[in-house]
Amino acid sequence: MRATLDSRLRLVFDYLHDLCTQLNYLKPQVNRAYFFLDSDDAFRELTWFEGFTDLRTLPQQEGGGIERVTFSYTLKGPGERTLERAGPGVERLRHILFDLGLRFECRELRNRQRELEQAWFTVADEINVQMVWRADLDTGRVVVESRNLERLGHAVVSLLPESVGEAMLDEFGRLVLGRENSFRSYIVR
Repeated sequence: MRATLDSRLRLVFDYLHDLCTQLNYLKPQVNRAYFFLDSDDAFRELTWFEGFTDLRTLPQQEGGGIERVTFSYTLKGPGERTLERAGPGVERLRHILFDLGLRFECRELRNRQRELEQAWFTVADEINVQMVWRADLDTGRVVVESRNLERLGHAVVSLLPESVGEAMLDEFGRLVLGRENSFRSYIVR
């Protein structure tokens, strides 16, 4: 099982490394809208800015092999947006922005007692996408943990090792670029 997962994660790393190298050069537009909270004001017109891939292996005394593949990239848009919150909503929004990995600046208004009354958050049109593909030896599957891949937020999916191949990775590449794809058909339900 370990050898099978290692070979599949090696394939994932090689594919994502090549994809990332090409996209870092081409810097294409990514056809996806990221909606923030319950707003209709989505992050749009995003362009690939920069990405990288990395892998982590197990120590030799634990059998070696690839433990995880990391794939991260940044999408940038043309502007920024300002969000206004009052009272207790300020810390909640600050936590959400931080958790989603969004770059922001905050200007606060405090009263004479130094209590926070209101804040304005300026959020850059910049989405940081992070994924970890890892071997799950307990289930014998490849687990993909993502942040901000298809939408703002976190997601975890599992793949059967035998489904991880060129066809599945091509569909994943289409997903990354916001194009029509069938990547979801490979996910174990």
